[in-house]
Amino acid sequence: MNKKIAGWIVTAAIVAVIVAVVVYREVGAPKPDSSISIGAILPMTGNLAVLGQNEARLLQATEDVINEKRSNGSKIKIMIEDAAFDAKKAASIANLFVSKDVPIIMISTTPLAAPVVPIAEQSGRLSVIHSMTEALLNDTRLALRIYPGIDDEVRTIGQWLRQQNEPTSISVLRLDADWSAKWVDQFRAAYPDIPLQDETYTMQEINVRDALAKVRAANLSHILLLGYGQEYPSILRQIKEAQIDVPIVGNIGFAYAGTKEAAAGAQSQELLTGCLFPFLALDLKSKDFVTLNSKYREKFNADPLQEPGALYFFDTVKLILNAVDAVGVDPAKIKANILTEQNPYHGITGEITFSPNGNTTVALRMARYDKNGEIEFLKP
Repeated sequence: MNKKIAGWIVTAAIVAVIVAVVVYREVGAPKPDSSISIGAILPMTGNLAVLGQNEARLLQATEDVINEKRSNGSKIKIMIEDAAFDAKKAASIANLFVSKDVPIIMISTTPLAAPVVPIAEQSGRLSVIHSMTEALLNDTRLALRIYPGIDDEVRTIGQWLRQQNEPTSISVLRLDADWSAKWVDQFRAAYPDIPLQDETYTMQEINVRDALAKVRAANLSHILLLGYGQEYPSILRQIKEAQIDVPIVGNIGFAYAGTKEAAAGAQSQELLTGCLFPFLALDLKSKDFVTLNSKYREKFNADPLQEPGALYFFDTVKLILNAVDAVGVDPAKIKANILTEQNPYHGITGEITFSPNGNTTVALRMARYDKNGEIEFLKP
């Protein structure tokens, strides 16, 4: 055989092997002894540091719980990075994950998710968003949103108001943001017979005294707070000083650790008493929660329910891992498996139902703070 032809054959064979390996990696055939890398971008410093730090601890406990159970099969490796509630840092971390060939990226909060999702899409990564903003999934192919959405809160609060059997009129005091404006629009569309007065504030200027003067003049029946939660104690104090005595309803921000921490820091925990809000339909008796709760307390000497919203990360990782075990680490196949084979999913946060584009409907229940600062469910 001609040496030149023989050389071409050898070269072609080498190229074929390389191509086969690349294709093998791209379709996600799992390697028995390899770990499954999952990136996590969290706001561990900055404005929402309490949220991000609690989410990081929950993910560390999740990794331990899952890996301890996986005597056979690949372990998971959750790569946690702090974006400091900064969109540019979030984008930089996303590019870092892409360079390290991380196939799955989880992101906390809308401001961090917004710049990451396009990067994940362009690079063929699965992105999983923990945000209320459903619009983040517009024009996406490889994204999922696993978190309470505006529809979930509107439905839960609206149904509760309907059960009060009394005339209802609401003053909304909301953070000046696109998501809160959409919240108000969706509530008006769903409950057009409930009068709603809309006032805004910013995190730089949490002053609602002028708005409260309008509340008093209008003699409205409820005040609805829509924000991050950590600013609620300041707003509640202003309501008390204005001598307005109406039920206070809020979004799930009332359940965040930052809300209770801010109230404790201002020595105003009593202001939370009686405040109502949607809360996760937790399955506290499930085997997964019992195991996670034990590991979290052992590892951090703390209660995982301090930041209940972080528990969605446990269900997220379980969903991803179930899919990986079934179809490998190909992002498109993981998403398809979750939408078809695991839908609805019954996790520690309750039932999660996925729509075709990757959005979710989650189970929520109305709850309130009792006089001891503990969260209690309202009777259905």
